[in-house]
Amino acid sequence: MNTELMNEQLDIVEVIYRQSKSYDLARPFYDATMGPFSKGQLASITIIMSDGSYGEAPIMVRQADDLLKNHLCPILLKGKNSYENIYKELYWTIRNFGFRSIEASAIGAIDLAFHDYFSKKKNLPLHRMLGANQDSCPFYGSGGSIHLSDGELFEELDDLLSLGVKQLKIKVQPCQNNFDKNVKRVELVRQHIGKSIKLAVDSNQLCTPEEALLYAQAIEPYKIEWFEEPVHSADLIELKEICQKSPINIAVGESERCGRVFPSIAEAGVDHLQPAPHKMASVKEWIDVMNLAVIKNLTLSSGGIAPLAAQLIPIANYDLAMTEYLAPTMSHIHEYLKVCPTMIDGHYHLNHEKGLGYQVDWELLRTQNMIQTESSYK
Repeated sequence: MNTELMNEQLDIVEVIYRQSKSYDLARPFYDATMGPFSKGQLASITIIMSDGSYGEAPIMVRQADDLLKNHLCPILLKGKNSYENIYKELYWTIRNFGFRSIEASAIGAIDLAFHDYFSKKKNLPLHRMLGANQDSCPFYGSGGSIHLSDGELFEELDDLLSLGVKQLKIKVQPCQNNFDKNVKRVELVRQHIGKSIKLAVDSNQLCTPEEALLYAQAIEPYKIEWFEEPVHSADLIELKEICQKSPINIAVGESERCGRVFPSIAEAGVDHLQPAPHKMASVKEWIDVMNLAVIKNLTLSSGGIAPLAAQLIPIANYDLAMTEYLAPTMSHIHEYLKVCPTMIDGHYHLNHEKGLGYQVDWELLRTQNMIQTESSYK
């Protein structure tokens, strides 16, 4: 936790959980191990204090009513207490669910809502309260669904390049009968985008170490920035093996909810860390991972909800950090937000409103009959 905030007293009187109805993505998206992803959905948690002030943050847990009602709200609503004590009790309450669970992400959403409240109370944007001295961060363009034809893939990459990005990432499926096809995919993309644009690939944990190493060797000539999740993310032995042998940098971390595993990930030889703030168990754990990257001079990116990740990247004032903009899932999200950063020339530019610079426009969704769940706990 942020040590400055530990003794802050919180008198919580209501918790509201909202979830939108699903909306259609422009087209289905397949990564290397899952799909199709054809729908988007928004959800948030709002924590209201006795004086009417509040904090709000996105929550990735869908259908969270049971979790909130039976596990988390009894702690939040038991009476005035310090931030430190409330978070500590939340943290140990979810222990038996595991710290890679959706429950860990849920307490992370609560912690982010607390930070929204704290920064509003201090009349500061969240990133400024947490020490950022800049108001923008770069993002790279991500997509490259496995099912796209070459022409469709090039069209999507051109759309991303039109946003001013200097790096792209595509999905690859380099196993068994697909190996040569996915080497060719990288070759064609490199030919299409030229030499000046950086390129990364992501296999979503699909490969064995042997497959991953052969693929890394095969695509090395095409100047690849990193090979993301080449093997199962929980197998640190396999991860270390591929890190030791791969001619390409390895990236891991978006599947983690707990910051404590990242030193082991770095020790295994990973070159690029990927903590996702909407999944991490607290803001502090995300900051700890960022600090680890700075100390070890590792590159870092945060994805998931891109306009949310952009709020935290500037905190470290670190040139080797950026946000992932996954076009298939993010291209429509801005129309449902009333507060969000602006995308200009490959950068997210943060607004100067106090609090978290990411707010869902629930009133707009209400007028469009787009709210599926709205639960209040007192």
